Amino acid sequence: MNANKQKHEIERVLTVFKPYLAKADFMDYLWCDKLQHYVFLFIDHTRSSIEESELVDSADMICERVYWEMGNDILLDHNCEGPIGDAPKIIQDEFCKKVQPYDSQLPEYHALLEHMLHTPSTRDS
Repeated sequence: MNANKQKHEIERVLTVFKPYLAKADFMDYLWCDKLQHYVFLFIDHTRSSIEESELVDSADMICERVYWEMGNDILLDHNCEGPIGDAPKIIQDEFCKKVQPYDSQLPEYHALLEHMLHTPSTRDS
């Protein structure tokens, strides 16, 4: 995918996730003119610092990260640890309900959700 199409697709995905990202005060995506890339920021408000940053190579990266964080939100609400794929079915069902509005707008990324639900330990963080 050429750079302009890739940027357009990233912006489309960010627009879909805008309601979640507006509430998620621990993460953000910013355009960096100097790098000509979007950058993911994981924010530590207790230290007023950036805990993690990463260049965004694709819209897939954004979907995977945001879905991962949505899963973590639900796991934390239930005092559970580990990947959403290892969570009890009732928690997985809650996750599916939470991501459904985004998934319905981004059906081409549905396989990422399936992978998360059916493969334990999909991320190292």
